[in-house]
Amino acid sequence: MIHQERIGKITSLIAALRQHVKTQSDVGFNDVSASIELWVKQILAITEGLDLQNQNLVHMNFPAIDLADKKRQIAIQVTSNVTPQKWMETVRKFEAHGLDKVYTSLRIIGFCSAVKPRSCPPYVVVQGPSSLLSPLKTLAISQLEGLEELLRGSYDFSKLNPLSDRDCFTAVLNVLDRDALRHSTRVEGSYENAVKGLIEIKEVITCGTVRGKAIYAKPIGQYSEPFSTVLRTIDCSLSMLLAELNRARNGFGYFLNERQETKMDAIRKRLVEEVNQFCALNNIRRKIEIID
Repeated sequence: MIHQERIGKITSLIAALRQHVKTQSDVGFNDVSASIELWVKQILAITEGLDLQNQNLVHMNFPAIDLADKKRQIAIQVTSNVTPQKWMETVRKFEAHGLDKVYTSLRIIGFCSAVKPRSCPPYVVVQGPSSLLSPLKTLAISQLEGLEELLRGSYDFSKLNPLSDRDCFTAVLNVLDRDALRHSTRVEGSYENAVKGLIEIKEVITCGTVRGKAIYAKPIGQYSEPFSTVLRTIDCSLSMLLAELNRARNGFGYFLNERQETKMDAIRKRLVEEVNQFCALNNIRRKIEIID
């Protein structure tokens, strides 16, 4: 569970940064290129053991590539989107400056997206964002913690959304403070309605919106601590409640045995207590009341 939570934090941050990069790239700006290169450098050091050096620190406006491991003869260019035109231009410059005589491999990584070529020189590899994220599941907790810390430190994520943590958290509370959470399990009803209510809370936490409703916050990856921590605690509790509902499903309703009622009520009570305590500690004048 902790392992998945760490991966979730990283992927949420990456998703927020990727959307920002895409928006900036569409209008011809990119103020996060250094952050992206630092992230790629670090994750490849952990997942592949590469000792990559930033080539622009060696020579200003270094042609064709951004990072390189000279010992292993691997060169890397990091860009927002890899199009056919982009990779062909990169290869042209790479060969024009004789870098194909220095490095045996050229990897062109699209942080947001990549269109892989049907054919290209054998030393060229075009990779999309999944190539960076898929190895995360094999990493240890300590490595994931290091990557998350590096990612948070490499860019001010508060720039990605003008809405404050407090305002967005209040929007989440408005969705959270509802019958699906307030009512005890003795008040059984429609399975569909119960699940829908819990899923909407998870949506506004993870995505910042609820489909089909005028509810707006921001994705969890754009919150700072301690807001992101309490939101992940809420999300985890909601997942446990949904799991119990699914076990108790019977047609369009759900029928809980005594053990399940006790378990769900305990999860609900603990969740409400944690939310109320957080609000009190952060001077948020809001309190959720459970209805027995």
